[in-house]
Amino acid sequence: MRELQQAWPRPAHPRPIVVIGAGAIVRTAHLPAYRRLGFPIAGVFDINPQQARGAASEFGVSRVLASLEDAASVAEAVFDVAVPGDQVVGILERLPDGAAVLIQKPMGADLAEADRILACCREKRLIAAMNFQLRFAPGMLALHDLVWHHDLGRIVDVDVRVVIEQPWQNWTFMIGAPRVEIV
Repeated sequence: MRELQQAWPRPAHPRPIVVIGAGAIVRTAHLPAYRRLGFPIAGVFDINPQQARGAASEFGVSRVLASLEDAASVAEAVFDVAVPGDQVVGILERLPDGAAVLIQKPMGADLAEADRILACCREKRLIAAMNFQLRFAPGMLALHDLVWHHDLGRIVDVDVRVVIEQPWQNWTFMIGAPRVEIV
């Protein structure tokens, strides 16, 4: 039996990552993953400078960016935008045209805002992706490999069950939200 793909190939020349937002998801998932993979972090920005300094200190990031303009000025960066959904479009509008952007879910606070985010990405020609990371999980990559090589025969039904513990209490911005909608 052949070996199944369970990881993406590493980039030969990783681009510097600028993290915008230094909240729970960045501290518990993004920065630990970047550190484990050895990806270069060019800087961290958060509207709360203390939060940015804390994340930078905890993960050995040498540069805390003082403003969104400073963050957007980092050449050839990949921008990891990890902020509440209602703040995404305002940040995307201020990034350089053609920038590479990873947008943390949700894609806006509602469908109308998701449409504005999509329109902004198209207008600015951003190379953007939503962070729906399950598609990159080892099991999903192996399943894709099996389907791609027609090892499963004709597929007539798929059932995917994900069982995780999600620490919603870490996303304090959601406490006052009128509803939580993952767009």
